Amino acid sequence: MPQYKCLHFVRNVYIFRIGSVIPIKSDLLLGDGVGLKNTIDLKGTLLHSVDGLLQVQLFLLLIILGILFFGFAIYHLMKKDANFDRKTAYIRIALFTVVILMSSLIMYGDVLPKEINELKNIQFPVITGVLICAVAVFTIIITRTKMEQDFTQLYSNVQNPTDSNRHSSKVRITAIAISTIVAAWGQIILLQNRGSFSTYGSHLGIGLLAVSALVVGGATISKATVRNAILGIILLQGFYIISIPALEQLFSSNVSESLRIILINGVIVYTLIRSRCDNQIE
Repeated sequence: MPQYKCLHFVRNVYIFRIGSVIPIKSDLLLGDGVGLKNTIDLKGTLLHSVDGLLQVQLFLLLIILGILFFGFAIYHLMKKDANFDRKTAYIRIALFTVVILMSSLIMYGDVLPKEINELKNIQFPVITGVLICAVAVFTIIITRTKMEQDFTQLYSNVQNPTDSNRHSSKVRITAIAISTIVAAWGQIILLQNRGSFSTYGSHLGIGLLAVSALVVGGATISKATVRNAILGIILLQGFYIISIPALEQLFSSNVSESLRIILINGVIVYTLIRSRCDNQIE
């Protein structure tokens, strides 16, 4: 923690002195020519640089994926594998059937209201989705290797007599390197989607979003899975989409934004307290 604070201080000093001690000529500087602007517009540079590479209609993609997963579920059900849960298979088949029917109705049906039919124009960024799936698969693979056991052992501060400090340092460096690379790609995807860059606080904002998604998805201090992350993203984004028009009808934009932040932080605090209490009971 002290090393992080030191690096954060050096970074801010470097940014503040750009234009004076570190002379540059750019429209990114403040009006007096010293220090970077608080917010940098990424239009024409990073904006949609990943999302815009390849896009398809969202509900058309849901139809294709629904048919594929429906076929896999039927295939496993017909194999009659002893280890296969038939009840789970029926639930998945029903879920995929609903997804296919609803997506087909939105894409090709004319009986729905005009507002719902407009949903067919929603585009899904394929490359961004592939990158997210790659990170999810990579995370799942790690959890099934010896590396995950080393991470868990390091987290719980349980050392075997044969382990050395050099081994612990190697595991710690590996964990930091992997998390930094994944977080950097997450930051790039977030910024290119948002289109603006907060010079002094952007690296803190993505942390809040990530923690919020994990907590809302059911993750705890001791355990967080890909399922928690995906479920949290769906619930969190759904909350934002629903709450924005509802709260803005009742309050001003500043008050509604503050209420959303209070609600999200309240969920995080509640989950952390609940997780701590569960650990003490165990």
